[in-house]
Amino acid sequence: MKFEKPASWINPPKKNDVPHRIVIEGLIGVGKTFFSKDLAKELEYHLMEEPVAENKLLPLFYSDPKRFAFAMQVKMLTERLSMERAGTYMVEAGVVPGVVYDRSLGGDAVFMELNTVLGNIAPEEAEVYLRLFGQMKIESPYPDLIIFLEASLDTVRWRIKGRGRPFEKSILDEGNHYLEGLQEGYDRFLEAMGYHTCVVRLDWEKFRSASSVWSEIKEKYEASQESRCQKMLLEWNDHA
Repeated sequence: MKFEKPASWINPPKKNDVPHRIVIEGLIGVGKTFFSKDLAKELEYHLMEEPVAENKLLPLFYSDPKRFAFAMQVKMLTERLSMERAGTYMVEAGVVPGVVYDRSLGGDAVFMELNTVLGNIAPEEAEVYLRLFGQMKIESPYPDLIIFLEASLDTVRWRIKGRGRPFEKSILDEGNHYLEGLQEGYDRFLEAMGYHTCVVRLDWEKFRSASSVWSEIKEKYEASQESRCQKMLLEWNDHA
C-alpha cells in the first residue's frame, strides 16, 4: 500500500491554534490505551477507545490469520469510520472541545499492508479493502495531530507479555517478525502523514503522565505549523 503525498496543503492551521482531533498510534502493547485515556482526561476531550474487548474476531485472527485477516481488517475499517465520523461531528458541532482517537483508519491500513505482504490477505482481497478504504476516507478528514508512541521492540514485547492476553502469545514466538513489519510500515505511514498533518513521535520507553508531556507535544505542534506552510509553498513552486 502506498501513502501518497498531496500536491499542497489546503488549510494549514492558524497561528496559536490547538489540535482538536488527536490520534494516538503505536505498536501493539506500547501503551496507547493508557496514554489515550490520560490525555483525554488531561485535555477534557472525548475519548474514542479502540474496541478490543468487544472484538470477537481478534483472537480468531491470531489463531488463524490466513482465514480471518481480511474479515478482521474490514471489521476494524467499518468501526473506525464510525468512530472518526462521530468524533468529527461532535467537534464541529461544538458538543465536545476535542476528541482523542485510540488508533485511526490510516493506522489500521498499516496492519492490512503487512498482512498482505505476509500472505494472510490475498491480493484480490487487498484490492477490495483499498476500494473500501478510499471511499470511507472521503468521509474522514485528516486529524489535526498524530502522536506516535515509540519504544524498542524489546520493551514492546515485554509489555505484551506482561498484560497477558492469551491470543497475543504468538507475537512473542521466536522467528515471528510481525512487530518488525509493523514498525517498518508505521515508519512509511508517518513519513507520508507528515505531508497531511502534524506528526509527533514521542519517546515511550517509560510511561509518563499526559500532563508532563503535553507541553512538549504542544511545542512540537506549534513549531510544525511553520514547516508545514513551507511545504505548501515548496509544492506550489514545484508546480508553478
